[in-house]
Amino acid sequence: MPDEETMSPTTKKASRARLKVFGVLWVIILLNYIDRATLSIAIPFISQDLHITPEAKGWIMGTFFWTYLIFQIPGGWLLDKFGPRRIITGSSRTRV
Repeated sequence: MPDEETMSPTTKKASRARLKVFGVLWVIILLNYIDRATLSIAIPFISQDLHITPEAKGWIMGTFFWTYLIFQIPGGWLLDKFGPRRIITGSSRTRV
């Protein structure tokens, strides 16, 4: 791996930009994981608080996870059509 002294200024900028992109992507993935995991952890407390039946809990969890399954196909189509850079940029903007 080359030293910073031997790298050109454009290489230094590119590596900093890559680190920033990596950081942003890491935060997006972390938020996505927390979003998916939180409901399954919180559902016992929510159902106790709101007196939700086990059948209703099943419907809530099922609809939450079915949306992930259903949107895999349109998400893949959008990635193929517009490219990952535009899709990740757009989805990160709507997330915040």
